[in-house]
Amino acid sequence: MKVTETSRLFDVTVNTIRTWSKEFADYLSPTANPKKGKARFYTENDLTVLALIAFYRGENAPYTDIHTALANGERAQPPQPYKPQPEPPKNAPH
Repeated sequence: MKVTETSRLFDVTVNTIRTWSKEFADYLSPTANPKKGKARFYTENDLTVLALIAFYRGENAPYTDIHTALANGERAQPPQPYKPQPEPPKNAPH
């Protein structure tokens, strides 16, 4: 998943996702922190890591607590991507 899609999924800014990616790089795939000039890409496992970070940040937990939780193997279920519901068919006049 691209960084913009990931930021929308977690309802945070792209800069926040980038900051988390750098801070918690040890728990993320190499594609989450690619070399300069390469696009970021988040795997399903990365999303479980980011979900835990988002949860703890929502609880105002410091980064040290989040590092500890991740080091202990904690992960969280990421939110489901928003999929707009199709509009119901309009009744055609008879």
